[in-house]
Amino acid sequence: MKSEQKQAHTDIQGNEPLIFVGLDFDGCLSSFFLADQNALYTYDKISTEAAASAQIAFKQATKNAKGIYVSTLRQTAFDEYLRAGMPSHDSSASYLLFKKFANTVGRPLITTVLQDVYENKKPGSTFEETIDSFKELLSFMNNDPKKTRAFITKLTNPQHTKYHKINTVDDITPEKLDSLKLGIDTDKKDEALRLAKKLHTEYESSKNNVPCLASKIDIVYFQMQDAARRSGNQAFEFHFYDDSNDYHEDLHTFFSQYPNLMPSNCTLVTQYARCDRSAPYHLLVEEVNRTQGAGIILSLEASSEALRKASEAVHLHPAGNDRPRMKPVNGANEEDVEQGKLKLAKTLKEHHAAATLENGGIFDFKNLPEDFNHGVIMPKENPSENEIIPDAMAMLNEEKQIAWDKQHPYSAWLGRNTTAFKWAVGLSVPTLAIASTFTALGATVLASNPLMILGAVVAALALLAVVPTATFLAQSKCRLTHRPKMPDSLPGPSRKKIS
Repeated sequence: MKSEQKQAHTDIQGNEPLIFVGLDFDGCLSSFFLADQNALYTYDKISTEAAASAQIAFKQATKNAKGIYVSTLRQTAFDEYLRAGMPSHDSSASYLLFKKFANTVGRPLITTVLQDVYENKKPGSTFEETIDSFKELLSFMNNDPKKTRAFITKLTNPQHTKYHKINTVDDITPEKLDSLKLGIDTDKKDEALRLAKKLHTEYESSKNNVPCLASKIDIVYFQMQDAARRSGNQAFEFHFYDDSNDYHEDLHTFFSQYPNLMPSNCTLVTQYARCDRSAPYHLLVEEVNRTQGAGIILSLEASSEALRKASEAVHLHPAGNDRPRMKPVNGANEEDVEQGKLKLAKTLKEHHAAATLENGGIFDFKNLPEDFNHGVIMPKENPSENEIIPDAMAMLNEEKQIAWDKQHPYSAWLGRNTTAFKWAVGLSVPTLAIASTFTALGATVLASNPLMILGAVVAALALLAVVPTATFLAQSKCRLTHRPKMPDSLPGPSRKKIS
């Protein structure tokens, strides 16, 4: 980014803006992860090089982030269960992986999702409850990801539930579980029934109670307000990463028309990010738009109420399906879509205006609420291997070393047997000295002693054999020491022009 562009977004004191990052998951952040059996991430494996490129890009994107937001469509337990149970989807339990990502990059993770907002739950509750349910189910399935996914899929996938006629939790009976053919042991069927009803209850509740406004406007609106409350009233940029251009255009169009719905100290920066699954396997990254806010910072209660009021005014689409992107859906025409956008903007604007007159409507930086940090997960100082993501770059180094070893088998053998190498080179010196001595003696007494003639011949042959051998070993060790290494980073991410 050019320096003059940065200067335009500094605060009054000339400080660099704070950075908050909102990350999509499916098709975007999911590229960061190699197949992770413990996180139910078992489908659509990507190459090590693709993951390495994504890891470099997202580590760079979040290295100065004051907080990372869950900007995926999975804002409810319903969405998380549904997408986790899609065999064709390239990802699984995203909440588990978001936690691992935050530990890996060492940045705070802000886990409030829209189900918390619409159901008036404690911030972060849905996120943690869903993770706990996944872990409980995984443990019940003896940590077998495939069986766990099958359990989720057959209870939540519309094709399976329609076929087995599971519409409500009362439809889940021992006979229905048997018909799903989940391979559950007889002595565990009571526990399986309990878990199935628990999962389906969470799934159905969030599906029916949590509305889904058009596009990701509701998600980003709430997260920008939350970031503003955590900014200390400093200028900040909200970097939103997604692999869909539609969302970038929707957000820019909407907030450009209604900048008062964004905090005045906020600049929304939309970034296109998608991993290329074919050579050269680099993450495609490009800044798309910048939008400057001009509004007030609401309290958590006021911004939550604004969304709840908007949900009553705007035509809602069922959660769990692909969100409509401010375009005609389900037979709606352009006029209906435009009316929906106007209703959304009008309702939010009215509530913002009302909040300025209400006690507690505007956020007070001097009096932070006691639950201000609820839903914020701080990274662990010394996370275990199971709590972070394997380093794909290290794996690339290992792959390159294995390939090199196959091309240089003798050098590779020496690399694993340095003691043998030392003995070989060490013995070559005294052997050479002995051979030289015998040669000299043989030349002296050549005519008088036939045995010395034989000794001289043997010494000469030893000399001819030892010296080339020692030379070969030394050269091999040298090649091993100077084998090519992978760089600390791949070439810069490929750039994709956004039209």
